[in-house]
Amino acid sequence: IFEKIISGMYLGDVRRVLCKMAEEADFFGDVVPPKLKTPFVLRTPEMSAMHHDTSPDLRVVGSKLKDIFGVWFVCS
Repeated sequence: IFEKIISGMYLGDVRRVLCKMAEEADFFGDVVPPKLKTPFVLRTPEMSAMHHDTSPDLRVVGSKLKDIFGVWFVCS
């Protein structure tokens, strides 16, 4: 299933899961980022870069979340 996620088949589902987490668990703070509700905003290259981030502070993931969704805060 991972290959299908990276190929793009389920990227919309990943975005929808992030949106649901943002709505129900304040995953990105009090406000759901508007770009998170935009279809096709999450692309394979960004998803792949986040998957390959091995830095202890997940610097690439944070950078991609900022660039794609305008997210500046992720609860820990």
